[in-house]
Amino acid sequence: MKFKILLLMVLSTSAYANNKNECKIVEDTADMIMQLRQGGVDLKNTAQLKDQFNELQNNLLQIMVIDAEGTPVYATHLDKQKAVSEFVANWKKTCTDNEL
Repeated sequence: MKFKILLLMVLSTSAYANNKNECKIVEDTADMIMQLRQGGVDLKNTAQLKDQFNELQNNLLQIMVIDAEGTPVYATHLDKQKAVSEFVANWKKTCTDNEL
C-alpha cells in the first residue's frame, strides 16, 4: 500500500488538470491487469513491455502486477468480474485519495 501511495504522489506532481487523466489511466490499467489475471495470463510477461514506458510507469505497472497476483483466479464469470471491480475500485480510490 505504501508503494502505491508513493507512486501516486509522484504521478500527482504534474499539473492538477492532468490528475483526473492520470487517475483514469491508473483505473484503466488496473482493469486491464486484473482482466488478464482473471483470464489466466501470466502477468510476469508484462516485463517485456518495459521499453515502452518510462521508469515511473514501469514501477507502477510492477506494483499493480504484484497486487493483482495476490488475488486468486476465480472459476466463475461473476467472481472474476467481482475481483476486477474490486481491484479497479481500490486503485481508483488510492489515486483519488492522494490528489495533491
